[in-house]
Amino acid sequence: MTRDIPPIQMTHRFTIRNASDNEVATLEVERRHGVLLVQNLWVHGDHRTGGWGSALMQHAISAFGYEDMYLYALSYTDRPLGDAGLLAWYEEFGFVRVDGFPGGMCRPACKE
Repeated sequence: MTRDIPPIQMTHRFTIRNASDNEVATLEVERRHGVLLVQNLWVHGDHRTGGWGSALMQHAISAFGYEDMYLYALSYTDRPLGDAGLLAWYEEFGFVRVDGFPGGMCRPACKE
């Protein structure tokens, strides 16, 4: 007897905590339908522009950069970056805009 196994999903959560063990920055990488999605990047307002989001992105790329990574860039505030600034920020990490999908970006796999 064979059983249908549902697709396996994986979510990896990167977290930075302060000295009081409170989360101050998070980022998730989720595998859905065989595709890696970078999502839910969040940095507490008191810690923005301090490099915490960049540190999380670097860790995610170090862990999963051997595969194509996708994201949908949408800012929930205009501080410190609006949508245009956020797209440019992701481009610094090697993400490129996906034609025909506003806010959609892909970071091609590292070939190293």
